[in-house]
Amino acid sequence: MPEGSVRNFDEISDRLDQIIATVRSKDTSLERSLDLFDEAIELGSRASIWSTSLS
Repeated sequence: MPEGSVRNFDEISDRLDQIIATVRSKDTSLERSLDLFDEAIELGSRASIWSTSLS
């Protein structure tokens, strides 16, 4: 699921799980891992904003 298609907290959580699994794979290049790290940071920020707005 591409980052832009994530629409809610559950989808963010699912995408983060996918990212973790991909990064843990020995076949994932350092460059790809860093790109996924950047995506994970963005998703984490989005989840934080959404959780704050729900409070």
